[in-house]
Amino acid sequence: MRYLFVMVLLLSGCTSPPATPTQAPTNELLLYRNTLIGDNSQVLAIIYDLPEARNFLQLELHTTEPPYGAHLMYDEVTHPKIVSIANATWLFTLVPNVDSLQFTFDTQSYTLTREQLMSWYGKDVTASTNEADIQLLIDAYTADPVEVDALFETK
Repeated sequence: MRYLFVMVLLLSGCTSPPATPTQAPTNELLLYRNTLIGDNSQVLAIIYDLPEARNFLQLELHTTEPPYGAHLMYDEVTHPKIVSIANATWLFTLVPNVDSLQFTFDTQSYTLTREQLMSWYGKDVTASTNEADIQLLIDAYTADPVEVDALFETK
């Protein structure tokens, strides 16, 4: 009986806490670097490793002619602007030929361009080779709601 109790305690400590709205749940995202926007299965694999993947509904790729883009549709989420920033940062980092991303959450829609996001960061974050550095940058820049709102007011 004591053995069972100890096992339950050990196993209950093995679960990981839920990710914040910006944290990608895996440490293997950079394996997808240089995925092309036309590769539907690879783009979907990336999306399923990004924040709020459980609320992801549909993907539309816009690959007929440049500029290339994608429209990602989600169920309602708590922090749609922050999720848009985090997921756009990862997608722009991993998919070099995507220029524009539209995120729709229930009734809210946000569009971010590569140029707009890199200007907001003040540098090209897509060259980073360290996932932790990218995540720290996302967390730092999305911590201020005024700055987050300002990003979506610029076009």
